[in-house]
Amino acid sequence: MACAALLRLTGLVTKAVSSSARRAWARAAADQATRLAKDAAVLLERGSHGSAYALATFALEEGGKALICLDPEAFLGDGVTEAEVLARLRRHEIKLEAAFSPFALAARLYALSSRLFGRGIVDLSAFNDWAKRQHKDRLAAMYVNFTVGGGIESPIRFPADESRFAVEMATILCGQFVPALIDAVYPPQPPEDDPAAWRRSARQIRRDG
Repeated sequence: MACAALLRLTGLVTKAVSSSARRAWARAAADQATRLAKDAAVLLERGSHGSAYALATFALEEGGKALICLDPEAFLGDGVTEAEVLARLRRHEIKLEAAFSPFALAARLYALSSRLFGRGIVDLSAFNDWAKRQHKDRLAAMYVNFTVGGGIESPIRFPADESRFAVEMATILCGQFVPALIDAVYPPQPPEDDPAAWRRSARQIRRDG
């Protein structure tokens, strides 16, 4: 799925959602993802590991949402309707799966190069396991839970290393990869008082069809 989604973006063959909607939705989700990732980094620096982890996960979800909006059929399947896209964008696991797709693709490419050039092979199973429990761990990072016998599980004691890893992933995806990908697929509009830029934009539109 990771390869299909990223390679199909150059063609943007999705028909269920209009191009203008994809552009607006993807940019809105990406902007929010970037804000959440920055806030998560601040909380991490202040030692609030549980809250940083939770915000980083929210950022990853929004980043995954932005990727889905760029090409819904690549992530959700051929024939998906606009209503189905909107409904499925409310599901945490779908957005997190999309968010992890660039990392999974990078890990697979690294594993291939490892086999070719003799480097250590990355443990994809550990990566996939971490991805699957991301949403569940976010709940533990935010809520105080009580256990039988008067026990208390507090997010104050959330592991710092897991929080740091989540924030780093959110920073890479939401602060770098997703914004760059959106700009590549939908170049920012030039200012109205720049005729040369508008001519370049027109040539781009003609080339893209």
